[in-house]
Amino acid sequence: MFAIVTGTRPEIIKMFPIMKQMDRHNIDYKYIHTGQHFDVSLSTQFLNEFSIPHPDYSIDLFDSKINPTLQIPEMMIKLDKLFREENFDGVIVQGDTNSVLAASLVSTQHNIPIYHVESGLRCFDYSMQEERNRLLVDHMSDVLFASTAVSKKNLENENVKGKIYVVGNTVMDAISIISNSEMSALNDEKPIDKIVSEEYVAVTLHRHENLSNRDFLYNFFSGLHESNLNYIFPIHPHTLKQMKKFKLDYFLRDRIKIVPPLGYTKFLNLLKKSKFVITDSGGIQEEITSHLVNKCAIVVRPNTERPESIESGHSRLLSDFSKNKLENEIYKLNNDLEHGINFRASPYGVGNSAQRIVNVLLEHYQPVSKILN
Repeated sequence: MFAIVTGTRPEIIKMFPIMKQMDRHNIDYKYIHTGQHFDVSLSTQFLNEFSIPHPDYSIDLFDSKINPTLQIPEMMIKLDKLFREENFDGVIVQGDTNSVLAASLVSTQHNIPIYHVESGLRCFDYSMQEERNRLLVDHMSDVLFASTAVSKKNLENENVKGKIYVVGNTVMDAISIISNSEMSALNDEKPIDKIVSEEYVAVTLHRHENLSNRDFLYNFFSGLHESNLNYIFPIHPHTLKQMKKFKLDYFLRDRIKIVPPLGYTKFLNLLKKSKFVITDSGGIQEEITSHLVNKCAIVVRPNTERPESIESGHSRLLSDFSKNKLENEIYKLNNDLEHGINFRASPYGVGNSAQRIVNVLLEHYQPVSKILN
């Protein structure tokens, strides 16, 4: 029996296609949610949207709500208790969150094989928590599911001990599943209720280093306002809290329309119907490459672990941020779109990554053989 561990909404999105395929092949697993995202209602919204059974185990984090430094050790203590109670043959984790690191560290203590989905991402900025997490997890993992040949090469360059498989990215599966089952919601409805049908640019902003920097926030939103374009900004409660803390919430009016966090189908619809996207997200750099979305994004980060999205023409990295450079990039992209941009096919696959992952489990790994026998 496997353990599938998630802790954040992006992990749920990328894991649910794997869970569906494991259900289809009668592969036994227990689903564990660490509670890393404290907003239970938002995580529950995603579970309900994807028709995923609620977790077999949901961890309540108490100490780390007061002191974030305690998040990983608190998760480890509570995961250790679960791993002692259950006889897991393997632990499947996805990405680079604190939940992934905590589950992997506990797995090594119990000598349980680690199956790491979306392994091999590298931005080579070791000041980032996510970069440190994925480095550690990749070197602990027994089976590494890389999204692209670039990720595989990163792993080979580091001489990881585990077996590497290039399988694409399961976010392509998620988008395909939603498109097939919710076609009207993705293609026919307005992106969000009560929003007029004029052109807009979609904006997301969530990274700690951006939200904790008042100068960045001031210059970012000043640049948006002075571009004379319309923006829709699904804003997380923490982001709004930071804007109010820095007394910058006056920017969130007129051309910048804020809306509450969206369900995944509505969010994809927001991306699909936008003119383009401005973001600091990693996952959006993948999602916009889907042929069902196919948008361009300005990425306001000093680096990216997803260079494939730049190579396909979908992302433009604004690594040396300033207000003037943001305004110039907005103007340039807007102009390029008027003349037409030729995107390459998505580098992250065609929506069959979960099946390829499960094929590896079925064909090559003893724990699954025991389950099926």
